[in-house]
Order: sequence, then C-alpha cells, then structure tokens
Amino acid sequence: MLGQLRDYGYTLVDKVEESDVCVVNSCTVKTPSESRGLHLVNQATEMQKKVVLAGCVPSGDKRLAKKLPHVSMLHVTQLDRIVDVVEETSRGRVVTLLDKKREGLPSLALPKVRQDRLTEIITINAGCLNFCTYCKTRVARGTVVSYSVEEIVARALEAVKEGVCHIELASEDMGAYGVDIGSNIAELLLRLSDALPPGVMLRTGMTNPPYIMEHLDGVIEALKRPNVYSFMHIPVQSGSDAVLKAMKRKYTVADFLHLVGRLRDEIPDIYLLTDIICGFPTETEEDWKATLELVRLCRFHGVYSSRYFARAGTPAAKMKQLPHSVTKRRYQELCALDALNDRNERLQGTTQRVWFAGTDDARNQTVGRTKNFAKVLVPRDDLLLGQSANVEIVQTSVQHVEGKVVGAAF
Repeated sequence: MLGQLRDYGYTLVDKVEESDVCVVNSCTVKTPSESRGLHLVNQATEMQKKVVLAGCVPSGDKRLAKKLPHVSMLHVTQLDRIVDVVEETSRGRVVTLLDKKREGLPSLALPKVRQDRLTEIITINAGCLNFCTYCKTRVARGTVVSYSVEEIVARALEAVKEGVCHIELASEDMGAYGVDIGSNIAELLLRLSDALPPGVMLRTGMTNPPYIMEHLDGVIEALKRPNVYSFMHIPVQSGSDAVLKAMKRKYTVADFLHLVGRLRDEIPDIYLLTDIICGFPTETEEDWKATLELVRLCRFHGVYSSRYFARAGTPAAKMKQLPHSVTKRRYQELCALDALNDRNERLQGTTQRVWFAGTDDARNQTVGRTKNFAKVLVPRDDLLLGQSANVEIVQTSVQHVEGKVVGAAF
C-alpha cells in the first residue's frame, strides 16, 4: 500500500499528527494486535484525522462498518484499491470495500516500500484451509488462494534487480501453497532456488504441520540447497493431544514429533521455531505439563509464546475460560523455559559463512545469518551489506551470536 500511495504522489509520514489521512493496516491473528490497530483508529479520530482501516480486522468483522461509520474500510484482498480509497477519503467521503476480491489476489508487481532495502518479502498465498477454534484467519481471508510459481519467481528476480539479496516467503500457511492451482510448496522452493543468482538467499515462511508433511521430501531437498536457509517455522500450539483436538489442529503430538525428527535427521543443524498458546480454555495442568515437556524435548531455537485471548465469534470464545492468573503464570513459565535453551552454544569457536543484510544501530553492529539462520552480530561495517563473509564466532547467547570477520566478503 505504501508503494502505491508513494507512486501516486502522496508524502508518507510516520506520525499520526503529521498526516492528512491515516491508513491503519490491521491484523486479527491475536487480540493484542487487533486492539493496537483499533487504538490507532481511535487516536487518529480524536485528532480529527480522516482514517482508512485496512487489513484483516475489517475483513473479519464487517460489523465494524456500523460501529465506526466515520472510517473508510478496505478488505484485505482489495489492497490494490488503496489509492482510490484514500483519494475519496481525503475528499471527506467514507468508502467501504469489504467484499472479497472476486478473482485472484492483488498483483505481486504492485509498487512497494521496503522496510529493509536488502530484503524482499513475497506473499505466496493467502487464506487458510483450517477452522481452528481460536482463530479468525479463515473468516477474514477465506480459503487458500495461491500465486502461480511463475508470478512468484518473476517477483523475486525483479527484486534482485533492485538490489535485494534476501528473499522471505510470507503466508498464513506455506505448506498449503498451491493446493488450489495444482502445485505445491516443494515445487515452488526448488524453482526459486534454481532461479536465484549467486549470493541471494531464500527463507521459508510459516507452515502448519499437516500440509508440509505431504511434501516433506521435496522441502528437505530445498532446505539442503546452498541458497536456502535451513530454517522452518512450524507452530505446534500445544503438547497435548486433547488440547490439539479441541483446537481442531488436524494433527497429533506424535505427528509433530515425527516431523521434527525427520527434519533433524536430514538436516541436524536446522533452525526450528514454533508457536505455543498458553492457557487455551480446555487446557488442564497435565496438558500444560505435556506442553512444557515437548519444549524441553524439542529444544527449539525459539518459541513464539502467547497467552490465550478469546476472539469474538470463534468457537473457543464460547468455552469456559481459564482464570487470568493461570494464563499469565503459564505464559511466564514458558518464557522462562525458552530463555534457558541456548542452541547456539555449539557455534562457539567455529567459523561460519554469514550473509549480511541489516544493521543494529543501537549496538553499532552489522547483522547477518548463517546457513542455518543463526543471527550473527559483528562490528559495524556497511561494506558487508549484501555480501557474505567467513566469521569466527566468539560469543553465543539464546538470541544471537557475536563474531569477527576472518575472511573476505564474497
């Protein structure tokens, strides 16, 4: 949206008070993220700004149009209409485009403003095949709709021409890619790997367990490629089969452990992230202990933990809720356990090839990633950006490692 507005001639500003029209791109995955979006809408309204609410929140709850009659709204599949909506809103009209786009998705060739000039984030599909009892994604985005392999490869190559050296795939469920167009995620990853020029790295997106297992051999082949990070983000959500069933997650703990085992057998140093919900309504103390044991067993590189929040309109919201104190305690226990798990220790004293694509201004360091996606910090040297170099690892922690460049950039 920023790219379209910039190319049309609008000046982009960072502060609400500096704007004539405030565009809020919202997310409905979790209650806090939705609340932040609606708070920004209220803040802009109090400043008497004209407001456009885009993204998943208005798409998932069309009643908002009545609750916020002064706010223009844009369905998540209609983001290519943002200029039209802002133009009309700036003239004092309220526009409501909450119908799903009839055919396809917004073009990948739309202009964009990158938050990081060396990183291109490419959406490969939208929507979800699941109806998880705690989630509103299916309501907001509908079933899976995928971009073609050719569109995605073309977008990646165009980004490389613009100086990008790091491609990230974005999706509600990468494993479900292509189910609607006769393709699959393994085909896409291998085609991208073949097409990308030397020095450009590819990172996979988030995937739910059921669908990635159908294409695991091909995905493993791609992850072994030298230009694909050995990285997977696979939310498990709970270590209890009873809770997974109540969530309608379509897999068991044994299924998940089999998936993790296959990945680590084939790629021992693979970087694994997961998500866990703390305090789902049906979760007993035994269920919670099973989740903590799963985390100890799997030793993930990172856990995105979140307290359960009831999402209005979801089946889980109608269940008997656990006390606030219980969900808070379980969240704190998981965070404490995750903080003890330093899978980066094995890198101490080794020399790793690192691809650099960012800076940490606060630390005055240059930031890169190893092949297995470990975050590496070295003394700042902007000449490293867009390059790779050999780095000796001198210090490790749970979140990152630090090192010194010992080989020329290449």
